[in-house]
Amino acid sequence: MASTLISPMVDYYNDEEELDSVDDEDDRSFRGRDSEEDTEDASETDLAKHDEDDYVEIKEQMYQDKLASLKRQLQQLQEGTLQEYQKRMKKLDQQYKERLRNTEQVERNYIKEKKAAVKEFDDKKVELKENLIADPANSDWLRLPPKLNGPLLYLVQAFFFSLLNALSH
Repeated sequence: MASTLISPMVDYYNDEEELDSVDDEDDRSFRGRDSEEDTEDASETDLAKHDEDDYVEIKEQMYQDKLASLKRQLQQLQEGTLQEYQKRMKKLDQQYKERLRNTEQVERNYIKEKKAAVKEFDDKKVELKENLIADPANSDWLRLPPKLNGPLLYLVQAFFFSLLNALSH
């Protein structure tokens, strides 16, 4: 049975040249497919490289644009013309002026209070002086607690009278 199957095939390819030519055709057709696949692979590789090159080129362009933008901003900052810098400086200037106004107001209030305290002190001093001169015996200054007896009482009274004399001159 095996011989009958082989014989038609041998009859069909009875000549070795024909077999060789068929093999060559198969090789060429196979190589042709290889070549097409290689071309497709190569074109895919080229596309991938092209896409990668485009990506790198775009990234480089973005980097250069950003660098140029930052350099421009730095230049504007050094010149004082950067808009964000001007806004912040204006805000700082407003805060400075507000604090300066507050400081000046505090200074004015301090001066007023100091003048009022000095005036009150002088008024009280004049009032006490007048009270001591008018009635030294009945003065609040001379009223001492009962525990202060004897020599201490005389010492305190002497102090007040010397104070009264100093104030009257």
